[in-house]
Amino acid sequence: MSITEDDPNVYFMEMNVPEVRALEQKMRIEIETRKKELRSMVGEQYLELMSAADAIITMRQHTQTIQTNICRLQAACNVDEIKSNISTKKSMQIYAYQHSSVS
Repeated sequence: MSITEDDPNVYFMEMNVPEVRALEQKMRIEIETRKKELRSMVGEQYLELMSAADAIITMRQHTQTIQTNICRLQAACNVDEIKSNISTKKSMQIYAYQHSSVS
């Protein structure tokens, strides 16, 4: 007889008392085994979840550091000032070239 029957009354009608007790013991062992397996799976998944959470926290910290460094670079490299300096230098070079070829 399979222990996967849906109606427990079937066991009482088709089995004698020692067989029912043996089946009960077998089912209790199977239940305990499955409980242990479930605890193990939940524990493993919890550890994986905690590991993922730690990785996310680390990524957030790295992202904040990168953003801070980018802001510092932007502050150090004032694009408008650099463009102005380049434009001024080009103008000075053109002026110098024009005046050197005139003489």
